[in-house]
Formats: sequence, C-alpha cells, structure tokens
Amino acid sequence: MELPLLKYWILMVSVLFFKGFLLALYQVWLRLRYQLYAADEDKPLFIRFAIKGAVDSAPAKVRLERTQKCWQNDLESIPLFLFLSLGFVLLNQDHDWGILYMTVFLLARIAHTVFYIAQRQPFRGIAWDTSAFTSVFIAIHSALLAW
Repeated sequence: MELPLLKYWILMVSVLFFKGFLLALYQVWLRLRYQLYAADEDKPLFIRFAIKGAVDSAPAKVRLERTQKCWQNDLESIPLFLFLSLGFVLLNQDHDWGILYMTVFLLARIAHTVFYIAQRQPFRGIAWDTSAFTSVFIAIHSALLAW
C-alpha cells in the first residue's frame, strides 16, 4: 500500500518537533540567563552554567511563564492534530487536501508560538483559531472519507 502523504506527515512532525525543541532551549536560556531555576535543588547543579551578571528579573519571570504556557498550549493542540492527520494519511485519499491541512496547521502553530512569545494579539488568537479550525476540518473530512 502506497501512502504518498506519509512523507509529508513525517516532515510536518519533524518540523513541529524542532519548533518545540527550540522553545525548550529558549526556556533553558531564560533560566540560565536570569537564574530562574525550576526547583531549589537545581541551583547548585546549574549555577556553573549561569550567565555572568545575570539578575533575578520580574520581566524575565513573565517571559519564562509565557514560554511555559505556550509549551502547554502546544501539548494540548499538536498531539490531537497528529492523530487526526495520521488517520487522514492512512485513508490514502485527497492528497491535495492533506497537504493543505498539514501546511496550514504547521504554519499556524509556528505563528502561534512566535506571537505568544512576542505578546502580539490579536495575531496569537488568529493563529490559534486557524490551527483549531484546521483540526476540526480534517476531523470532519476524515470522518466523511471513512464513512
């Protein structure tokens, strides 16, 4: 059985992984730069990696909190779409629609992350809405194809 969309799905998953990985690295950088440790026992372990001259900063705490909320939002949105889109791929139909759904979702999630970190509304909301509605559309389309 040939699945032409499978390669595109794997590419999308890989890009989403690296987006999340970069978000995690940004969190690590914030923690080291501003000595914002997740737990008290982390301080002795990571103090040697702390950036010199770093100070505990209230704005940095807010940026770290926003980054964590963005990560949480990804964990609530991306896995569901991955399952839905994999189902669409396995149905092995509508190649063009599959590419469209996956591309729109991927770009919307990247935009959501950028706008979340940059504190840009209404763009963050529009990006979230776009990814959410894309999930709804692929779910409906998959259900109709499976019917």
